[in-house]
Amino acid sequence: MASCYMHMGLGEYPNAINECNLALEASPRYSKALLKRARCYEALNKMDFAFRDSRIVLNMEAENVSAKEIFERVRKVLVGRGLMWLRWRRVLSMCSPLAPRLRKIVKERLRKMKKKNNNKE
Repeated sequence: MASCYMHMGLGEYPNAINECNLALEASPRYSKALLKRARCYEALNKMDFAFRDSRIVLNMEAENVSAKEIFERVRKVLVGRGLMWLRWRRVLSMCSPLAPRLRKIVKERLRKMKKKNNNKE
């Protein structure tokens, strides 16, 4: 659905971002949704968010060509704006919105596994 909104034009990019957010709630490691959202953020000139999403994909899939391209484009813009690369790298590494969700999912799965193992015994 996000792709459809993206094809409709820049005015629909916020809707595409919302669709990507919904997909990421269901599957936080869904790289296609992260890349689509990064492209939308880049087009909307929200480079810090585009940088974060492309970095998350690169952390999961180091050889992802699309993520590398977006990451480099956004990095150049951020550096061109006079933002210090190391400062942004440090700040953005601390503000991953997926970390709390991933912790919650892991805790929930561990709880279910313990419950399942207790029922077997």
